Amino acid sequence: MGVLDLAVLLVLVVAVPLSGVLEFRLLNRWIRAGRTQARLRFYAWVIGFEWALTLGLLVGWFNQNRGLEPLGLVPAVSEFQWLAVVAGLGLTYLVIMQMNAVLEDDEALDKVQSELDKLSRLAPRTDTEQQMFLWLSVTAGICEEILYRGLLMSVLTPLLGWFPALLTVAVIFGLGHAYQGWEGMGKTALVGLALGLLAWFSGSLYVGMILHAVLDLTSGRILQAAWLHRVGGIYLDE
Repeated sequence: MGVLDLAVLLVLVVAVPLSGVLEFRLLNRWIRAGRTQARLRFYAWVIGFEWALTLGLLVGWFNQNRGLEPLGLVPAVSEFQWLAVVAGLGLTYLVIMQMNAVLEDDEALDKVQSELDKLSRLAPRTDTEQQMFLWLSVTAGICEEILYRGLLMSVLTPLLGWFPALLTVAVIFGLGHAYQGWEGMGKTALVGLALGLLAWFSGSLYVGMILHAVLDLTSGRILQAAWLHRVGGIYLDE
């Protein structure tokens, strides 16, 4: 294992989880202090952090003459893998349909609000925040797939074998969302496992990027709707 491999492990196992917890606490402090544009500043910071981290590690990767193919960034889809691509896109469609169903169900929105009251602070409130959250979701879809299902999977597979590496990456992906608490980490780890399987069977990261971005975007939209449902549909800052 080289220096770059160790850097990937340390960044994703230690730096990212710690950064997420500290960033979420900072957002809460900004909101409690009544700081204007708290969420917009938070979204911009996370977008910048994820792109800087991803591009920085990719530069190190390419400087060692490692190619795109091990990262799943060179699509080489066979007849069998097209089935996984179609399945991934179908799942993306189902996620969107599920979001629409929740948005039209007052009881479902109440349940979301009661279960995710703390995380609702992350949800956009205004049209401007919604637009920025879109870019945040796209960033997460691209950068986190490259970081976890690309770089980390490439580092761990020679050491552990494919399936143990897949499970380990899923756990580390869950750890990266430590700010969501134990339940949130568990759910995120399962999502990470599904995205890892999708990357493997589809032959690239691209379908997973789309699904990941849509999952984040729909989650934010549901949280926004749950918050608006609670306050009677009136935009208020906390």
